[in-house]
Amino acid sequence: MKRNPIKLNNPEKYAKVPVISEEKIEKAVEQALARLERMGRKNGVTFPTLTLDSQYVFGPNNNWVHGMYAGCYWLAAKLGGKNFHGGMAKKLSATFEERLEKRVGVDDHDVGFAFSPSVVASYKSTGDKKYRKIALDAAEYFYNTSYSHEGKFIIRSWKWFKKEGAPEAYRTMMDSLMNAPLLYWAAKETGDEKYFKAAHDHVKTTEECLIRADSSSFHHYQFDTVTSEPLHGVTLQ
Repeated sequence: MKRNPIKLNNPEKYAKVPVISEEKIEKAVEQALARLERMGRKNGVTFPTLTLDSQYVFGPNNNWVHGMYAGCYWLAAKLGGKNFHGGMAKKLSATFEERLEKRVGVDDHDVGFAFSPSVVASYKSTGDKKYRKIALDAAEYFYNTSYSHEGKFIIRSWKWFKKEGAPEAYRTMMDSLMNAPLLYWAAKETGDEKYFKAAHDHVKTTEECLIRADSSSFHHYQFDTVTSEPLHGVTLQ
C-alpha cells in the first residue's frame, strides 16, 4: 500500500528542537524516585489500577497496567534508586508467577504489557532464571492461545465486544503490537524461530491492514472467521 506523507498545518511548531537541561532531568528523576518510594512503603505489594477522587486505588495483580508498575521500580533501581526500589521490583515481579498459574489476565491482548516490563526486566536485571521461566511460560501460553497461523496476526482483541448482527470479533488491534517484544525476546532467548515468526508476521499484518494510506491508523481490524482474510477496519476508542 502506498503511504502518503502527512501534511501538518503548522510545521514550524514542530521544527524547533526542545532543549531540556540536565539539571531539570535529574530533578525529575529524583522526584519520581521519591514518589515511588512513598507509594511502595504505603501500599506494599499491591498495584494501582485506577483513580478515585484523584487518588490511586491499589489492589491485586490482575490488570494490564500492573506490569508497567513493576517496571517503574526496575527503572528506579537502574537510575540510582535505593535498595528499597530494587526490593520492591522483585516483590512485585514475583506475583506474576501466581498470576500466570491462575490464568489471570493472560487470555487477552495485553500479555506483553504485563510480562515484559516486569518478569523479563527482572531476569535482565538480576539474572535469576526463575523470572526467565515465568516469562518464557507466558510467551509460550500466549503463542499457543493467541496467534493465528492462517491470518498471521495475534487474535486476542476484545472478543467480548460484538454489535448485533456483526461477525464474531475475530480481530487484531494496534495495541497487540506490545506483545511483539515478548515474542522477539522469547525467540532470542530460546532460539525457537516460531516466536520470531509470530511476532514478525503480526508486525507486517499490522502495517498492511491497520495503517491507512494517509498514515493514520485503525484501532482494530476485522478478519473473516472462516478464511482469515482481512475484511475492514474498526475503531472502538
